[in-house]
Amino acid sequence: MARDRHLRKQDFQEARCACGLGPFAQRSQQHLMTVCPDCGAGTLPSSPQSNPRLCYPVWWTPPFQSEPELDWFHKYVVESIAEQETTASGDHVWTTYDYSTAGGGTSVLWGGDDGEFTDDDYRTYGQWRGYSQVTTQVGDPSEGTQLTTRTRYYRGMDGQPLPDGGTRSVQLTDAELVTLAVIQALLGYTSEHRFLRYATAHLRGLFPYLPQRAAYNQRLRNAGAMMQHLIAVLARDCPSWHDDLWLVDSTPVECGRSRETVKRSDMAGYASYGYCSSHSRFFWGLRLHLLATPSGLPVAYALTSAKTDERDTALAMLYLDPTLDRPGQVLMADKGYRSAPFEAELRDRGITLIRPSIRSEKTARPLQRFLKPFRQIIESVNQTLKAQLDLERHGGRTLTGVVVRVWQRLLALTAAIWHNEHHGTHTLRSLTAYDH
Repeated sequence: MARDRHLRKQDFQEARCACGLGPFAQRSQQHLMTVCPDCGAGTLPSSPQSNPRLCYPVWWTPPFQSEPELDWFHKYVVESIAEQETTASGDHVWTTYDYSTAGGGTSVLWGGDDGEFTDDDYRTYGQWRGYSQVTTQVGDPSEGTQLTTRTRYYRGMDGQPLPDGGTRSVQLTDAELVTLAVIQALLGYTSEHRFLRYATAHLRGLFPYLPQRAAYNQRLRNAGAMMQHLIAVLARDCPSWHDDLWLVDSTPVECGRSRETVKRSDMAGYASYGYCSSHSRFFWGLRLHLLATPSGLPVAYALTSAKTDERDTALAMLYLDPTLDRPGQVLMADKGYRSAPFEAELRDRGITLIRPSIRSEKTARPLQRFLKPFRQIIESVNQTLKAQLDLERHGGRTLTGVVVRVWQRLLALTAAIWHNEHHGTHTLRSLTAYDH
């Protein structure tokens, strides 16, 4: 929601009062809208082509004049709205908006006028391109948690003409960065050098700006939290997210093999020695704990030291995410998760554990007939991460580097499953369509 206004010296004070417009009525509701100015007649941007503010230049013909003149107008964006029902009693509905250019590659809000009916002599940088991210929050922050929605916009700022005859070069956006990270994982490029050479040769039409390897690596290491957010968003949008069966297991993330690597690695203090029963060997590194649905969709995950107890990590994953509090859920695990306290904690949360029986148990455990076929699925999920997504060849040398590369592969797996589920692919975890 936006509103434009001509800026004149005599009405700048009037423009300042625009912060707090309303109230106005609409049907059976009363709204109080808050908008605030960004510039005034004495505080205009010095460079229209790099203008990050809400005022913009326009050629226009004032009333009773015959010649056009260049002047500045102001666009107002809504900061908050309070809605109240007038036909029934009820609390206010508060909606606030936060605008940001983060991840958009540039803070400029205005593009060059490319309208076909505008003469070249009267073209200005007054075409509204807007913000790259808008965060909407609904609810009173003083009364509890707000419903937050973040929307990203592609603004088409790269290649915009500049007054000196050149064009605007926009840096890689967050959306493009994450897309490149997923493509890299799906195509099996463990070397960032080789992947950027491939992207330069084959993906230049989709990504006008491609950074050098050092810049790409730095941006990627800073994108860990964003990747986790996207994994959660995509997973929750999959129908299989609501499956009443979970599979839990862990797999090694090796970080070094030689003794010299262990002594000199930046992973010292985080990585440790552990035992991999599937390969019957010891390893030095971390351990990826994964809670997944039978389709392979990651529900929860954690990266820990190789010596961290699997049962403690599984409980921590359940406790840290309130959306996983689902009474009636079934959890399938191997015999490494055998523990009376662990099973008691799960029962308190309404979760039934299916695991193999051991010789000392005289009574048969429930639902044992389902154990063999489903246990193979979680092993297959881990194999997908290792073989097709090259988890064992992550190439990370620092904790941040290893973590981001693991999240990168989980995001690629989640994105593929999300796409397969929404397009009716029979094998939901199949990556064949994306690896070439």
